[in-house]
Amino acid sequence: MRVDEFIEHMDTRVENSPTAPVMATKRGLTMFDTSFRSTFDTARKKAGVTREFTPHSGRSWSTMKLAEAGATPAEIGRLLGQSDVKTIPDVYLKVNADRPN
Repeated sequence: MRVDEFIEHMDTRVENSPTAPVMATKRGLTMFDTSFRSTFDTARKKAGVTREFTPHSGRSWSTMKLAEAGATPAEIGRLLGQSDVKTIPDVYLKVNADRPN
């Protein structure tokens, strides 16, 4: 997914709010933590994934994909609702030794 596609998704599929989450209900409303974790765990089990990971694993993955697609830390921070842009490279962006040059 390109950065512009992600932004378009947020603009058209999620409630009209500057703090709207990436994950939303079928009606485009905020998906609360308890619902998200339940849905996440059900999907993980249905997919046959046995390795342990958390919803934050997806946040890290999304951050890496956005960075690889050319998004700046400021753009990523805006999409994640992260006001402290320093958190993006310090917490979410990890070096991938297997990534080709």
